[in-house]
Amino acid sequence: MTLLFRLRIELVRREKGFRYLLEGLNPERILIAAEAVGFGKGNGVNRAARYARERVVFGRPIGQNQAIQHPLAKSWAELEAGWFLGPKTRHRLMTGGKPRGPRRPMRQNFFCSEPAFPGCERAVMTHGGRGLSQREIPGGAFCFEKC
Repeated sequence: MTLLFRLRIELVRREKGFRYLLEGLNPERILIAAEAVGFGKGNGVNRAARYARERVVFGRPIGQNQAIQHPLAKSWAELEAGWFLGPKTRHRLMTGGKPRGPRRPMRQNFFCSEPAFPGCERAVMTHGGRGLSQREIPGGAFCFEKC
């Protein structure tokens, strides 16, 4: 004996699937933005700034040269601006709320991911030939290949 039932239950509203998909991607967008800032600042700009302070050529650190300072400062400012774009969005997601639409996480992802690789590229250029060594900048060769 076979018993069949017809159930008419809709889990989501029709024609709203794409919107639900975008809302489901919001946490990943914010995570990718945080990874990009960490990669750009941690592996890129901060290591390059430390190296520029330590590396002495002709009796003075190379970090005193504007050709080194300005690109690193620009990368740092772009990464900071991207990071501070999304505190409300991160707070809403962490407390169980929803950000207002998918635009805020998309903006944060864009403004954090875009300057991450140029920041790493500038770090590799600051290190010169040593920038391609995995010992000097973990991920430096990876960053240089991606740029």
